[in-house]
Amino acid sequence: MHYVIHSMGMPFNGNTIKNSSLGGSESAAYYQAKELASRGHRVTVFTNSQDEGEFDGVTYVWNGPATQDNPLGERFAMFACNTPHDVLIIQRHPLAFHKDYASKINIHQMHDLALRRSAGAVNAGAARVDLVTGVSAMHVAQIKEVYGFPDRTLRVVPNGVDLDLYSPGVYR
Repeated sequence: MHYVIHSMGMPFNGNTIKNSSLGGSESAAYYQAKELASRGHRVTVFTNSQDEGEFDGVTYVWNGPATQDNPLGERFAMFACNTPHDVLIIQRHPLAFHKDYASKINIHQMHDLALRRSAGAVNAGAARVDLVTGVSAMHVAQIKEVYGFPDRTLRVVPNGVDLDLYSPGVYR
């Protein structure tokens, strides 16, 4: 399967986490992509980093400049609208699914509390979303209350721990 992940927060690629700290959403995208690739999937991650490349079997690509027509990045929009892929995961952005993408399944990953001021933007693209994820049962309940998503579309995907970081000799 081909997974495309859009993570528009801090600039990063597959090498960043080895040298710098990352935010929670960026770390989640990094580990999710790495795990999917380790299971044999093709994974493309769009980020704000112009330092592109392949790391741990994951292709990291720059989103491109954000514009009024393409608030998630021009390069991302061109790719996601025109390149068939199986699963599209977009993190956090309220305008995430305002376009028709060439994906079979669309997942809106929420990592922040739902805001009433964003409800109109989020709900305008809701018909294109197959699943909405939150990091805890409380978070998913809060998303449901504010955005009104039906239960069938809501899932808990908790933050995790990379056990490899706790292996003997990792920090020697």
